Amino acid sequence: IHPVPAPEHRPPYLRADSGTAGASRATAQALRTMSADPASLVNLNDIIVPPAPSWWPPAAGWYLLAGVTLVLASWLAYRGWKRYRNNRYRREALSELAQIEAGPEEEVAARLPSLLKRTALQVYPRAQIASLSGEAWIAFLNRQCAADPFAGKAGQLLGGLAYRSGSSPRDELQPLFAGVRTWIEQHEADAC
Repeated sequence: IHPVPAPEHRPPYLRADSGTAGASRATAQALRTMSADPASLVNLNDIIVPPAPSWWPPAAGWYLLAGVTLVLASWLAYRGWKRYRNNRYRREALSELAQIEAGPEEEVAARLPSLLKRTALQVYPRAQIASLSGEAWIAFLNRQCAADPFAGKAGQLLGGLAYRSGSSPRDELQPLFAGVRTWIEQHEADAC
């Protein structure tokens, strides 16, 4: 360990009582020029921090990520558009169901079974559906939808709808309307 020299034995540039700031700068400048040794502590400068890296142009990985994102977004948009286009028949059937619900009660018996059959024919083969009626038709409808919309009272109402004379009260037909709406919204179009 080297002893620290007393203040009077220190060189002038290390003394606390050395002149003004301008004089100390001049002294430091003189000392830098005095020392020819490149390893001298006098020749040390402050650490120079490099500037922050620029954001532009991005690295190649960002271009790759942008390309993958663009392809994925395009694929998702195409799938969404295709699903929307393929479900057009559902939107039209739900719109017609709303018209049947709002219309006169006498038309329900004629229009509701027809709506179900036309909606099913949009998705399933005609040979499989056209001849179905009664219990076989209700069983087919329940098989195509996980919710079994016609398993209870709605199935009984649908089965007896063609044989009803006159009109039925609206509140009596609500389970049937709910079952038809559920089937239109949830039936599996890819079952066949």
